[in-house]
Amino acid sequence: MSRTPGPITTIEELVNELCKGPGRKGYLEILDRIAIPVEDFTPYCRWHDKHYTRNCITRTSDFELLVICYEPGQRTSIHDYSTEEAWVHPLAGAVVEERFEFMPGQPLKQVSSAKMDPGSFSYLHNGRGIHRYINSGQSRAITLNLYAKPLIKWKVYDEGSGETQERFPPAN
Repeated sequence: MSRTPGPITTIEELVNELCKGPGRKGYLEILDRIAIPVEDFTPYCRWHDKHYTRNCITRTSDFELLVICYEPGQRTSIHDYSTEEAWVHPLAGAVVEERFEFMPGQPLKQVSSAKMDPGSFSYLHNGRGIHRYINSGQSRAITLNLYAKPLIKWKVYDEGSGETQERFPPAN
């Protein structure tokens, strides 16, 4: 008889579960069990008045776990993750996820916009997720981002022209 796993209540437990691998139901099953108080993520939160921040909790050869911190009005660039899988989970505040369609030589076309609150997830995969996140609220927002394999590069898109540039994470 198999036992249903219980809630994950600490960041250490979360990292340990992720290190065991995605399992039969994938990483979402692990992320869906998170019951960690948002205050526990405070040591990983860094804030900047000009732009959002990316703050690494842990990185292995299989995944990277980040906390992204947004002041009101801050947004990511429009980007994708070549072949990576990504799950985005708001921990505090709310963000708007906008998705775009790319047609060579044309401006990007926005195809959806959805508000994400704590408790929701977004899944992006296989270069099919051109998107950006915006904190359109009046308070800070924090998302937990899981990338399976760690990001080694991504494309940033110009909304008006559709032109792309490759970007790489900063060296540690």
